[in-house]
Amino acid sequence: MQNRGNLQKIFGTDLVTGMENRYVQLHTARIERLRLEKGLSREELIRQTDLTLRTGRRALSGRSIRFSTAREIADALGIEGLAEIANIRADEIPDQISAEPNRSGVNEWNVAQWLTEWHRASNGLNYQICRMQHAHVPESQARGKCYELNFLSDAERRRIQTALVRHPRICQRVGRHANIITNITTVADERQNCWWVIDEWISETTMARYLDGKQLPTTNLSPILRQVAEGLQTLHKADIVWRELSPDNILMKDDHSPVLCEFELGKLLDGGTTVAPTESWPVDEFRAPEVEGNPNVDARADIYSWGRLAVLLACGSLPASPRACTAMLGNASLPKRIVDLIAKCIARSRAQRPATIQQVLRGLRNWK
Repeated sequence: MQNRGNLQKIFGTDLVTGMENRYVQLHTARIERLRLEKGLSREELIRQTDLTLRTGRRALSGRSIRFSTAREIADALGIEGLAEIANIRADEIPDQISAEPNRSGVNEWNVAQWLTEWHRASNGLNYQICRMQHAHVPESQARGKCYELNFLSDAERRRIQTALVRHPRICQRVGRHANIITNITTVADERQNCWWVIDEWISETTMARYLDGKQLPTTNLSPILRQVAEGLQTLHKADIVWRELSPDNILMKDDHSPVLCEFELGKLLDGGTTVAPTESWPVDEFRAPEVEGNPNVDARADIYSWGRLAVLLACGSLPASPRACTAMLGNASLPKRIVDLIAKCIARSRAQRPATIQQVLRGLRNWK
């Protein structure tokens, strides 16, 4: 264990794994002084980092940002200790830090196999996916998602609580559905260093891996697209907009049917607290153009993502522009009415898309 007195180097150039999840605010006056001393404009300072212009501007505006983002600014200014340019409150620093959390499992579930390396979720937290095995019923398996909470203070844990429970709450609200994953439990380990989300075991194969850069067989195209739309219909009926439909967030059963998962950023349309993405929300070629920075997204955002997925499945690749997608669909041996339907779904203007996923499902009717 490390105590508060041993955290000095964490705020210098040595970024301990996990500290990037902390939130800080930059001292804008100090940043401006150091920037002017170096003869840099704001844009020139940002260009010396690995940040996007938007993220850099957010950091320099004094808004709350992640530790790793502040570290980029500090490095560009040649500052060794982050505390020199950032507000780091005493209640943000854990009294004690465990150097290595126990990731062997939680409660009656043990880790049987780690399936992924560490990834960054859109809510900003680091996670790994594993296959889990029940301690008392070994033939019972589950899909575990382990979030790293090490190095987070109590204040930060309270801030992220909504994000940590969003996926299981959405699963509970939706109930059982053939094309939506079922959550078993969500719980922190006894040392409070890992947060576990444990779902039913479907498969370790995501749709992205299932496709593996290949065009989907024609016999599978219609049922898979219909079943994805039926999963979306169930979410929308529960007043949920997913916002993150992509091949990486769909699991494939052995019978080639899709199961939607990963609902950490699901938006509740009935007034529930919105889980906001981080300022470094990764680029996603399936995300609707109106989603980022717009609190008023609706079901048409998921319809856009469904349309983009349809292009990928039908054609084997995904051009950036709707016009190029439509041209490619024309060569995919699809009925014209299906091509027209998909083209409407991927319109940049949401006013031109189908208003509901039910309209999409009606358009798919009788397509074999």
